[in-house]
Amino acid sequence: MNYREDRRINGEMFEKFIIGGGNKLKENVEEINDLNVFPIPDGDTGDNMYRTLNGGIKEMMNNKSDSLEAKASSLARGMLLNARGNSGVILSQIFSGISKGLEGLKVASLYEMGLAFIEGVKTAYKAVITP
Repeated sequence: MNYREDRRINGEMFEKFIIGGGNKLKENVEEINDLNVFPIPDGDTGDNMYRTLNGGIKEMMNNKSDSLEAKASSLARGMLLNARGNSGVILSQIFSGISKGLEGLKVASLYEMGLAFIEGVKTAYKAVITP
C-alpha cells in the first residue's frame, strides 16, 4: 500500500482539523453566500453552512473524550441539531456519514479516514435525491 500506516488521526487531531476548517469557512461566508448554489437565490448558503458546522463544533468541544469516534459522533449530532437550510442539512449529512465510517475507532489511519469520507459522500447522496 502507498499510505503510511504509522500516521494516525486521533480525536484531538480531528477536533483541531474541524475547528480549522470552521475558521476558514467563517472567513469565506460572504463569498459562499454570493455563489447561490441552490435553486433558491437566497444568498445565505455560507451563513447556513457556518451555523450548522459551528453548532457541531460546540457539541464536539464539550465532549472531553480523546476518541476519534466520540468526537466525530458529537460533531455529527451537533450539526444535525443545528442544521440550517438545504446547505446545512446536506453538510450535516456528510458529517453523519463520516461519523458512521469512524464507528469503533479510537484512532484512524489515513486510509480509514478516506473510507469515512467516502461514507460521508454516500450518506449525503442517499439523503438528498437531487443535491
